[in-house]
Parts: sequence; C-alpha cells; structure tokens
Amino acid sequence: MLPPLQGVADVAPESVLAYKPMLYLLSVGYAIVLLLCFYGGSENFLNYAFVFLAAFLMASRPNECGGKCVVPFFGLAFMSLVFDLITVVSLLSREYPGAGYIFSTSCPTDITAILRKNTTIYLRDAKIPGDAAYVVPASTKVSLPENVCDTAWVVSNLALFLGALMDLAATVLGRKILSGMADGWPGVTGLMQPPNDAGVFGGPGGGGGFAGQLGPGPGDQPVGGRGLAQRAQNFPLFQGPGQTLG
Repeated sequence: MLPPLQGVADVAPESVLAYKPMLYLLSVGYAIVLLLCFYGGSENFLNYAFVFLAAFLMASRPNECGGKCVVPFFGLAFMSLVFDLITVVSLLSREYPGAGYIFSTSCPTDITAILRKNTTIYLRDAKIPGDAAYVVPASTKVSLPENVCDTAWVVSNLALFLGALMDLAATVLGRKILSGMADGWPGVTGLMQPPNDAGVFGGPGGGGGFAGQLGPGPGDQPVGGRGLAQRAQNFPLFQGPGQTLG
C-alpha cells in the first residue's frame, strides 16, 4: 500500500511565492479599476471583479489557494482581456462619438430624426404674446441636439483601457506562474521519488521506495520483464506429496 502524501495540499508552489508581490500589485490595480467602473459604469465590471478576487486570494493565501487558483486566475484574466479588446474595437469604430472624443467631457452634435406622427411645437420667444404653437406634420425630418460626453463617459473609458492593461499583465503573469509550476511542484517531487540507494521494487536496502515491500532482500530484480519471467520459472506451483480427496 502506498503511503499517504501528507502536507502536499498545504504547500504553495514556488512560482506563486516568487510572484507574490506582483499579485498584490495586480490586486491594487484591479481595485482602482473597480472603483472607476463603479463611478463611470462598465460592461466588464464582473470580469475585473473575478480576476481581482483570484489574484488577491493567491497573494494572501498561497498555501490554501496558490495551486488551486492559478488555472482559474489565468483563464479569467485571458477571457477578460478578450472582452476588453472587443469593447475597445467597438468603441473606436463608433461614428459618434468618434475616437477623438474618448477622453472628452463634451462632444455636442446634431442628430437627424423623422417624426412618426404630427407633433405640436411651442415657441416661447415668439413675436406674439404668449407661447406660439404650431404643428409639425409626420414624416418630417428634424435635427435634435445630443451630447453623450461627460465625466462619467471619460471615467468609464479610462477604466476600460486601464482594465485592459491589467488583464494583459495578469494573463502574462498567470502564464509565467503556470510555466513555473510545470517544472515541478515543491514538496511533491521529493515525496514521489524513491531514495537513490533503493529500488522501487526492492533492490539494495531491502524494500526502499513506495513499493519496496514487493521485493525484500538484496539482489532482487525489478518486477517486470525478465525478472518477472525468472521468478515465474523458479516458483514451484505445487509442494509436498499429492493427496487424494475421499
């Protein structure tokens, strides 16, 4: 029976510990992005919140969440980056407001609309006393003023571009952590490998390693291949005189 691997789940990967300061910096950056999104509004608010939570847990609890949260952290950061790129492309391709008004608090313009039904218009500055009223017939094209740029517009765009940079940094960092974990999980490699002076199935030292109980005594050959065949030949199938069952 293989001995249980004790303490493996409580060992944080070295790659997580090495990038722990970077994870804290990412957490601070995402906290700023979340505040900007809360003020200006953003479609990617939940994406930033999930990546922030994963980064903060990896940094604050590396032993409990270090190895378990790396893959979700990398996946969430990558998916958030994809949504950021789609949103940026959509923002830059809009006719109004154009790319030149991304960080502008004012972008007045006139839009053309067609009246679906007769509409009564009241003129306050009429030459005659009182409010002058007249009816604009349906299907008439009219020009309406519009200005969608304000402080919230600027803050939301700032949160979008800053969030995209944070997602890019988180994706790169998650890839580096995964690469470091692929080289070996600290504490597990030493437990899984048998000692140098003992074979896995017996050998010198009389049963070293996890499966040393299968081959007691020095000089035993590994089970499998020729060693297994020789043991099968030397093992007597029946011993002692035969007896007849009455």
